[in-house]
Amino acid sequence: MAKTKLLGMSTGTPLHVNILAWVGHEEKARVIEEAVRPHADQVTVIYSVPDNPPEIPDTWTTVDYECFFGCKFHKALELHTTGVMLQIQADAHIDDWAHLIRRCREAFDTIPDVGVWGPDVDYTMYRTEKVFISDFDPDNFLISVRQTDGIVWAMSDKVIERMRQADYTGNRLGSGIDGMAIAFAYANNMLVLRDTSLVVDHPKGSGYSKEEAREQLLWFLDQMTPQEKIQMKITRIKKPQPLSTKDLLYLLAKRLRGRNGD
Repeated sequence: MAKTKLLGMSTGTPLHVNILAWVGHEEKARVIEEAVRPHADQVTVIYSVPDNPPEIPDTWTTVDYECFFGCKFHKALELHTTGVMLQIQADAHIDDWAHLIRRCREAFDTIPDVGVWGPDVDYTMYRTEKVFISDFDPDNFLISVRQTDGIVWAMSDKVIERMRQADYTGNRLGSGIDGMAIAFAYANNMLVLRDTSLVVDHPKGSGYSKEEAREQLLWFLDQMTPQEKIQMKITRIKKPQPLSTKDLLYLLAKRLRGRNGD
C-alpha cells in the first residue's frame, strides 16, 4: 500500500517531498525524512527492497529491488496528490534541509510559471557553468538553466501532469526523465531555475551501466512531442566560445580589406 502523510504546513502551493531510498542508504533516508517532515505537506519514502531487507519504517512505500530511478519516479507520480513535488535521492546531503524546502517553496509561491526548480549539486555532469543560460534574479541567486539534476529537483503540478502521460516500462534507470520535464516546461512558457545559494553534496559515480542508460534514454525521449523535441535541441545547443585575440584580429583585418576594396 502507498504510505503518505499530509502535514498541512503550506501557506501557498502544497509541497510533497518524495525520498528515493535503496539498500545501504536506509539511515540516510531516515535522516532526510525526519528533517523534512515538519516542513512539507506530504512526505513519501520509496524503498527498493532487497532479498533480506533490514528493518525499515512501516510508513515507507516498498518496490522491487530492481526498481531504479525510472520506476521509483513512476511510483512517486502515482502517490503524488497535488502541488509541487520535491524529489530527493537518499545519498544527497545538505546541512539544512528545512532551508532548502523554504527556498523551493518560495520560488514556486512567488515566481509565476516556474516549471522545474533545483539547487546546485556537486559531482554532477550538469555543472552550473555548463548549463547556465542567463541570470534570472541575481539578488536571490536564481539563474535560468538548460538542465537541472534528478538528484534533488522539484516540479510544478503542470509538469507532473505531463510526466504522468509518459510510459516508463522501458526506462528502469530513469534516463531522460528530467530532460523531458524541462523540454515540456520551456515548450509551454515555463521557467527552469537553479538556486545557486544551495549546494547539495552528492558522491561521485553511479551504480548502473552507461550503455544501458543511453539505450533507455533514447527509447524514453522518443515519446516526446515534436515541440518538446525541438525545445530540447534548442536548450542543449552549446554556448559559442568567445573568439580568441588571433581570430578577432583576423576578422578585423578582413573587414578593413573589404572596406578598402582589396
